[in-house]
Amino acid sequence: HNDKVALEKAMEEAIRECIEKGILRVFLEKNSTEVRNMLTAEFNIETAQRVWYEDGVLEGEQRGEQRGMQQGMQQGMQQGVQQGRLEGERAKAIETARNFLALGMPIDFVSKGTGLSLAELKELQNDIVV
Repeated sequence: HNDKVALEKAMEEAIRECIEKGILRVFLEKNSTEVRNMLTAEFNIETAQRVWYEDGVLEGEQRGEQRGMQQGMQQGMQQGVQQGRLEGERAKAIETARNFLALGMPIDFVSKGTGLSLAELKELQNDIVV
């Protein structure tokens, strides 16, 4: 116990002397309590390693989440573009089929030209009023 009191007294004297001599004066005036606490705290390697490990895990999780979100957004955008393209192609095929059917082209030719099934074209034919 006496050693601890002597150590604390020596640290207090060292901090006071540094302030008087202008060594880290502003820093020590603002943070002398924290400096005292840091100097008197026991360093435990197991505790430090656990904290470092937990910090590393947290940082790794955050990086992984960010990469996952970026990849997910990129993949979602690619899928959206692809889906939009397919929907546009289908809409164009339907429009072309309607035009050809309205002109009286044979349904089997329209099917081959547009890629639409005969059943789809029969539905379109029913919708066309000539």
